[in-house]
Amino acid sequence: MSTTPPLIQNPWIACAAAFGAFLLLFASLQAYARSGRAPAEITRKLLHTGSGALTLTFPFLFRDLWPVLLLTGASAALLAAVKFLPSLRSRLGCVANGVERPTLGELYFPMSVALLFWLTQHDQPLLFVVPVLMLTLADAACALVGRRYGLTRYIGSEKSLEGSVAFLVLAFFCVHVPLLLWSGVGGAQSLLIAITLALLVMLLEAGAGRGLDNLFVPIGSYVLLDVYLGLDRAALVGRLLMTAALVCAFVLSRTRTMWSARPFDAHPEPVEG
Repeated sequence: MSTTPPLIQNPWIACAAAFGAFLLLFASLQAYARSGRAPAEITRKLLHTGSGALTLTFPFLFRDLWPVLLLTGASAALLAAVKFLPSLRSRLGCVANGVERPTLGELYFPMSVALLFWLTQHDQPLLFVVPVLMLTLADAACALVGRRYGLTRYIGSEKSLEGSVAFLVLAFFCVHVPLLLWSGVGGAQSLLIAITLALLVMLLEAGAGRGLDNLFVPIGSYVLLDVYLGLDRAALVGRLLMTAALVCAFVLSRTRTMWSARPFDAHPEPVEG
């Protein structure tokens, strides 16, 4: 990764600080969930977003893979214990396991972080940060907007076009802003990369069920971004046109409108994204 020295020189201290912050986040959301003031999907996505924000520090805290494996393994073990052990689930399951749909997304999240760190370990932090930003912000916005306003559902799925549009908007900024501020890519090229990448990863998210989007979104984002950064403007324009056609075909063939649902109902039928 970057040759810049890590923010905390001792990796054990950095691990303790990062895992302590995760435990504090989990405990705070547990207390919030037990207060009864937040729907299960909200607390789940707050955990998702908070964990993602903590993960963004990894390229600046660690140079070796083992601390990241230690942290992601410990967080996955904690979440798996809360999910699968009835005694812990009844006491601590309000945050990550309150939703009714079957999902392993909370376990795919640390798995994807460890894999992404390994893939980008000797590259610039940008290739780690952009996919994690998309997973942290765009995926969470997709789920929340889809749950609240999702009327146009995909056939055979609980996800919605409205959620995908929210994902697209946030994903665009998660790519475009870091590229402009943190790379040598020109403005036009950054715009083309951001639009194309956001559209393609939106399709990955829309097609992933049972929490697999937590794995597909960051890894797919990394692979595509790594390829697109090496393309010139003409090649990017061609890929954008092909991607736009692919998205149109997907939307026209996979959507159905649920007119019986009310977008402003305080408790609509849950929609994943």
